[in-house]
Amino acid sequence: MELVTVARAYARAAFACAEQAARADWAAHLTQLAKLITMPAVACLLDNPRYPRRQVAEVLLGLLHRQSSRRLSTECSNLIFLLAARGRLRLLPEIARLFARYLARSEQRIDVEVISAGPVDDTQQAALRAALERRSGKKVRLNCRLDPSLLGGAIIRADGMLIDGSLRNRLQQLATALHA
Repeated sequence: MELVTVARAYARAAFACAEQAARADWAAHLTQLAKLITMPAVACLLDNPRYPRRQVAEVLLGLLHRQSSRRLSTECSNLIFLLAARGRLRLLPEIARLFARYLARSEQRIDVEVISAGPVDDTQQAALRAALERRSGKKVRLNCRLDPSLLGGAIIRADGMLIDGSLRNRLQQLATALHA
């Protein structure tokens, strides 16, 4: 929990520092950087005392530069150097997640993750989006992904809300009711 608290401070500061027009770029860069540090070749650099922290930040930013078509702001680069200097680059995934949440909130939008056993077609997505927009009063952006371990149904996660309509969950509820 302490890491979330520390990451929250960085995410808030980054969000306040980012110009409103550039916040989407910041979110994209932070997300890419968070993915980069989970790569085994990069992750081993984070803990290797043979590499100065500044050099690790330069490598990370160089990798980002090769992957991104968007220009990285000086402020965002400075954040990465600051995190590296303080040995906190591992906070990037949480910082990216929180920054994206702040961005969505500022845009009156919620990001909804739909995990389903099978594909969710366009008609189903439109109906789900409309229902969630009516319920939340915000724009909804769906991110659908498949999970073959689900027997059927779907799990919906959005802004602290969880709707578990998976067949596995229904079977567990039935088993609990039968044993009660």
